[in-house]
Amino acid sequence: MPMFFVTKPNFCSTSVEIAGDTLLNINWEAPEMDEDGKTNGQAYSLSITPSGGSRGRNRRKSKGSDRQITVLKANKKGVGKGQILYTSPEDGGKLDICVLNRGASQRAPVMFGFNVIVGHDKSYYEEEALDKHLSRLQVNIMKMKDEIEDIIREADYMKNVEKGFHEHSLSMHAASHWWPMIQTLVLLLTGATTIMHMISFFNKRVF
Repeated sequence: MPMFFVTKPNFCSTSVEIAGDTLLNINWEAPEMDEDGKTNGQAYSLSITPSGGSRGRNRRKSKGSDRQITVLKANKKGVGKGQILYTSPEDGGKLDICVLNRGASQRAPVMFGFNVIVGHDKSYYEEEALDKHLSRLQVNIMKMKDEIEDIIREADYMKNVEKGFHEHSLSMHAASHWWPMIQTLVLLLTGATTIMHMISFFNKRVF
């Protein structure tokens, strides 16, 4: 698991772009966390905030209700490790993942780490097999079905992103088509005005 130092109270270390209605499995670890879930008396939280929909003209602003803040606690063994499940908003987009710890600073950094997995992890399918008495073949079929659904969602999301880029490029092309004409008209108007002023000036000097 990649580790890093949290050097300020609201430390946003990672951004991921994900399709809508996609399950994210975030495994985290805080080596300096005590049994009470704190380091130097300060608790940890993990914030997941959508920063917008798909790129392009169809982008939307995120709602406050889309944000998820989870207070992190030590596990039953008193170790700072855990797991967070998060389902992305309906239209997908970019997610900012931030570590919150009021005691973190440049002088007193806090070590932290996490990784992001799309879909369920291995332990989920093992528990499903035990609870529902599934065979290995049935578990593999379940896992394959979930992976196919994730792939389809990602493909649909990328199609919308591509559509947004295409619309944006068309609007830029239309703007670039008219802009030279406008520049030429402005230049001709400026030249004509300058010539008229010069004619008027010399006529006054002559007469």
